[in-house]
Amino acid sequence: MARRRRERHEISADDVEAVDLEPVDLDLEPVDLELVDPADVRVERRPDGRRDERRRIVALLTAVVAIVVAFAFVAVKRSGQTARRAAPPAVPTTGISPAFGAADPVSALMRRLKPYWPDGEAIVMFGRIYVARARDPKPELVVPERKAVIDDQSGSSLLLSTFPELLVATEPRVASRLLSRTSIAVRATEPDEWWILTSDGALRDSSSSKNVLHPPSGLRVAAAVPDGFVALDVRHSQWVVWSGEPSTRPIIDSHAQLVAARGPTILFRSGCTIDGCSVEVFDLARRSVVHAYVPGVPDFAVFSPTGSRLALASSLGDVFLMDPATGDMIAHTRSRTLPSLSSPVAWSSDGQRLIVVQDDSVEVRDAMNGTVSDVITGTTGLEQLVGLP
Repeated sequence: MARRRRERHEISADDVEAVDLEPVDLDLEPVDLELVDPADVRVERRPDGRRDERRRIVALLTAVVAIVVAFAFVAVKRSGQTARRAAPPAVPTTGISPAFGAADPVSALMRRLKPYWPDGEAIVMFGRIYVARARDPKPELVVPERKAVIDDQSGSSLLLSTFPELLVATEPRVASRLLSRTSIAVRATEPDEWWILTSDGALRDSSSSKNVLHPPSGLRVAAAVPDGFVALDVRHSQWVVWSGEPSTRPIIDSHAQLVAARGPTILFRSGCTIDGCSVEVFDLARRSVVHAYVPGVPDFAVFSPTGSRLALASSLGDVFLMDPATGDMIAHTRSRTLPSLSSPVAWSSDGQRLIVVQDDSVEVRDAMNGTVSDVITGTTGLEQLVGLP
């Protein structure tokens, strides 16, 4: 029987014949709906009516909560907009870290540097130069109308690059002297004195207008040494020592570049590549030379006050501590990188510490072994440091 039922209900597609259906027109008449009294309507509850009612209650509560949340969000948003409109405009930051804990960051920094320069110091911060003495209550801003770079130092006198150059004396008071655009200042071997090389080729002593020297034609004076001047002899393509006599003493060929001089010691660089330079340290008094290699291109070099150490810095931010007597590298660190070319290193008054200006700190290293002995943080905007005697 069951088998017979299955056979009766199993119909294949081949058993069905296609039938063409014709459209039928339905004539429908509108029906007037009458209002019904709800009292006359009898609602028939199903067994799950309570469940449906609970669902409707949950849905109603959910809708109420959503409305409350929406109103709260709008209120908070309007409150935030009102607070932003009422808040004062943001004050542009100066980049000075609040680590100093003072309203005057320049004074605070100089107090931190006092152990290294008890008598005073000069700093360049955000292109402005400040001079402070131990006796002064606050630093003095020098040439506020111009940005400055410290090019050189002779005792308590500074050579500033302000285009043109500016000589600034810090003792007994701050006084400045603007050089002509065709004049060049060369640091003398005596403290606080300079030689002014004028456009006519003459050398004039800044402390005495009567002391005038006339280098031979073809000599370009670059530095002063105890027995004369280091000059480039253009005619013979070499660096020489000129002592005021017609004859000169050769030092090295003109392919080398003079980097620094202190007393009888002078430093040249040569054969520079992107990887480094050869350097030659000449002692004119002993007539000796030390050859070394620096894994960088030294644009600046500063001898320590004792002459026993040499700091070299590149415009790319490398700083090297060297023993000039042997050419040995003692330490390597990093300094700040700025668009303006200026030396980022300085020596403490006693020559026992090397001070390196970095991007947001000042690093202090021991001159003997190169280890870090101190770090002053929060110095953004600082470009140069120089101790004053």
